[in-house]
Amino acid sequence: MDIVTGLLGAAWLAIAAVLLWGVVNGVRRALWDSAPLPFFVMLERRGLNARQVEAAAGAGGVARALRRCAYCAGRFDCGQREVDCPNEALIRHVTRLAQA
Repeated sequence: MDIVTGLLGAAWLAIAAVLLWGVVNGVRRALWDSAPLPFFVMLERRGLNARQVEAAAGAGGVARALRRCAYCAGRFDCGQREVDCPNEALIRHVTRLAQA
């Protein structure tokens, strides 16, 4: 086996290892993170409920908001301290509609 073939084999092995690590890490996160999303607690804190969000944004909007909450890096601190919420624009919109 020459050097080029060995290097190509090592490169493919490294790529496969990185992809496998990504899959294992994603599955681990999905199974290990059993804490509930703080989205509904945040709504209650602001005097809103899920029905108001669904009326304002539709079921698809609620699903997108929950997805943004699930992928938010600050969700573990949401409630203990002020974090930049990716759903802030939606919450402001629903609050304006609720006050009208």
